[in-house]
Amino acid sequence: MARNQERPIDTSLWLTTSEASRFLGVSANTLRLWANDGVLRSYRTAGNHRRFHRSDLLAFLTREMHGVPRSDFH
Repeated sequence: MARNQERPIDTSLWLTTSEASRFLGVSANTLRLWANDGVLRSYRTAGNHRRFHRSDLLAFLTREMHGVPRSDFH
């Protein structure tokens, strides 16, 4: 019988708050506010640190470039 093995998570796709804020060109505080308001999705690690998925950040930039109001993000 084969052992069940967990698939490794590709951590290169998940950015810390400081990495994500640099990626978007905003302050870490702005990023936290956007996450709290639901503008950007994030998840919390076991240590309660936020992580942002690179694809969510790219989608955010695309919406910003096309002038989609932030209230339409949810």
